[in-house]
Amino acid sequence: MRSLLVSLVLVLLCCGGCARRPEAPLVLVSDSFFFNGQATTGLDLRYSVEGLINIPADLSLNMIETVEEFEYLTDLNNEISFPLKVTGRLPESDFSVDPGYIGRKLLENQGKKQLKKLLGDYLGTGENAQPANQPAEGQGPQGQVPEDKPIEDQIIEGILDKIFK
Repeated sequence: MRSLLVSLVLVLLCCGGCARRPEAPLVLVSDSFFFNGQATTGLDLRYSVEGLINIPADLSLNMIETVEEFEYLTDLNNEISFPLKVTGRLPESDFSVDPGYIGRKLLENQGKKQLKKLLGDYLGTGENAQPANQPAEGQGPQGQVPEDKPIEDQIIEGILDKIFK
């Protein structure tokens, strides 16, 4: 977080255009995160930065090994991502995340995990079963292209899309 704060302060101090244009686009890239959002700042040194922070997959996996619950904040690329809001008056900063987003991601990812387990058992595609999208040796029509995702993943995504969208 320290590198994020230093980056934000430098950008805000150098960004005269932000004072004239509300919500100027802001993209920050470092080895440990990617931030994409908007920033506003005033001549009185008050600022607001809102956007989505993404942590690269390799660092996300290390973080998940330390704190398992971070797994619930991952996206399809296995990157931890969440909306972040930083406000204050230099040199002070208040960091906040959207608790509604965190709750939705927790429910969505935990729901996926539990539904996948339930459907895997029901469809016979559990840990010891033959994957549904790959025919056993010598079975199935020749030239058949397997689907990208197992059937239980497709069902789960359909259910969760209806619930959360």
